[in-house]
Amino acid sequence: MKKIKSLLPIIFTLGIIGCFYYTRQTSLKLYPVLMNFVFFMIFFISSFQEETVIQKIAQKLDGDLTEEITKYTRNLTYIWAVITFINLLISFITLFMSNKIWALYNGVISYCIIGLTFAIEYPVRCWYKRKVGFKC
Repeated sequence: MKKIKSLLPIIFTLGIIGCFYYTRQTSLKLYPVLMNFVFFMIFFISSFQEETVIQKIAQKLDGDLTEEITKYTRNLTYIWAVITFINLLISFITLFMSNKIWALYNGVISYCIIGLTFAIEYPVRCWYKRKVGFKC
């Protein structure tokens, strides 16, 4: 089973390359939609679990988390789920627009939105961690 899991990224990549090769632009334009869907589902599904994906990452980086940090990471998971869902919807809408608009949004604007979200969240995270007694 471990060998199969380690081969999944390679199989997935080859599948994407095959889709691009055989169907040209249509599958190329679907790629951002699929990636946004995957990221949305990761955040969305983890929000219903005892530990969210962001909590698991924070525990790996910081060790045991206080109740305040656990609450912060859960709320952050909700924020990322909303952002990735909005990004998913806009990426889907751009499928039906011109190639220029599709390329502009999926090649530039969506990355700027994700980067801006992280650029805003990171200082807030550091401030909050210092406030509750963690080092950033």
